[in-house]
Amino acid sequence: YGKDTINQYFPSLNRYNSYYQQFGIRLNGTKPTNGFLEFYNATTNEWIPSCDRAFTIRNAQVVCRELGFKSVNVYEWLTPRWNYNPKITIRKNHVTPRQCIGEELKFDHCPLRMSNNL
Repeated sequence: YGKDTINQYFPSLNRYNSYYQQFGIRLNGTKPTNGFLEFYNATTNEWIPSCDRAFTIRNAQVVCRELGFKSVNVYEWLTPRWNYNPKITIRKNHVTPRQCIGEELKFDHCPLRMSNNL
């Protein structure tokens, strides 16, 4: 897997220690094959929605593969979650965005994407 250069400057972030980078994923929807992507936060013991506006089709391929689905014809889209109150000022979202190559077996194997789109 490709490593980014940020690890050279901040090795204490433990970015490539698998203990710190593992997390669960699921689709929260009406069918097992579609829904909002959520990540399990073991610290708070809750499922947190993904809020990555730069989520790619390659990321979706890896998510589908990890969830046990075929990754040939994946479909991803961005849409608001209407079951969340837009007036609430506290937002919970997951870890630093990932940039998958598309061949990874799990989403937490994808390198971190360091950009202005955090």
